[in-house]
Amino acid sequence: MVGSRDGVWCDGWTAVMVAASNGHESTVELLLDRGADVTATNADGETALCVAANASVLKVLEQADCLQRWHRRAILALWRRACGWK
Repeated sequence: MVGSRDGVWCDGWTAVMVAASNGHESTVELLLDRGADVTATNADGETALCVAANASVLKVLEQADCLQRWHRRAILALWRRACGWK
């Protein structure tokens, strides 16, 4: 993503979207390990899940999406407890 400060191209494609659309499973895994957001959307509203080139990449993305959603819920629950919410 040369020339992009936030890792997103002008049409909204992220590095994980490009890797997924080209079927580069190991690159997708590396980007996810580094914190890539599976739910990020491009200008057409597509996510990496939408543009995945093959079933193995799709499986990696689906597993990461599930873990990312679980993590967001867990963090929210911790913040609620810390703030005294029930």
